[in-house]
Amino acid sequence: MSRPPRYSLIALAVLLALACASSAPEEDESPQMGMAPRRHPLPLVPGITVLLHDSLELLAGKKVGLLTNQTGIDEHGVSDVDLLVAAGKDPRSNGMQLTVLFSPEHGIRGTEDHVGIADGKDAATGIPIISLYGNNPLPPPDSALDQLGALVIDLQDIGARPWTF
Repeated sequence: MSRPPRYSLIALAVLLALACASSAPEEDESPQMGMAPRRHPLPLVPGITVLLHDSLELLAGKKVGLLTNQTGIDEHGVSDVDLLVAAGKDPRSNGMQLTVLFSPEHGIRGTEDHVGIADGKDAATGIPIISLYGNNPLPPPDSALDQLGALVIDLQDIGARPWTF
């Protein structure tokens, strides 16, 4: 019996990146010289909020990995890590469990400012962290992905690509 390739995991990055609220836009009260009033864009709702409120069934009963950093937060500034741990207790999650964290540059909580960040455990939750910014620039080992039913990716971004070193 062959096992499915590790790339068959559910990636929810698009859901997390493109989520918007459904409230109606408001008219701009100060139109520019003879132009029609502009419509304000819809207020953005972080994808983690949409996932947990509208789509938690996508993670139901699964072991979940999370690739995030300090930018992975909801509209109240609560970390995705903490939100997914709490969501595992929601009856709608059917036993979903956050089992591993994947950490890019600067660590899972954004507090590391050096190269060669080692694997470890999240101090707040005790969940294992696999560093993607360690001494070996390799992808995570298959063993870290084989047991997952879903991989959630939430790395908020402004579209700029500056180099920090």
